[in-house]
Amino acid sequence: MSTFPDRARLVAGVALTKYMLDDLDPDEPRWDERYSSMRRGLYANFSMGAVMGVDFGDDKVLAEVDRAYNDLVAERALAPSAGHTDEQLAAGIARAQELIDGHCGAPDCESWCHRLRGRIGLLTAMQRVRANSKGA
Repeated sequence: MSTFPDRARLVAGVALTKYMLDDLDPDEPRWDERYSSMRRGLYANFSMGAVMGVDFGDDKVLAEVDRAYNDLVAERALAPSAGHTDEQLAAGIARAQELIDGHCGAPDCESWCHRLRGRIGLLTAMQRVRANSKGA
């Protein structure tokens, strides 16, 4: 039995880590510490992928990660244990945007603002999934 995960598990692991990174509340104490720890896990998946010949810079692999991420968003947006009410989603988006506007607001910011844009993207996607499920 191999100790290496297969390609699907690596892709799912990267998608889950991205979801967890985007779901971190920037007002949580130790946010930076938790974010950094998860990033190290993400880099470990990238390294394992390189050993196994899975190039996470390849468009096809990125599309697989995006599909897995979107599946997670859809699943978690509708889960009773998601921990986000519709009001919390809206407030989280507003808070992240407020932090971006107060920091620099530059579209190409690669640190704090980049992280917050990921959070806005996740919370907005969760809103969209919920709205689509109510309209169906």
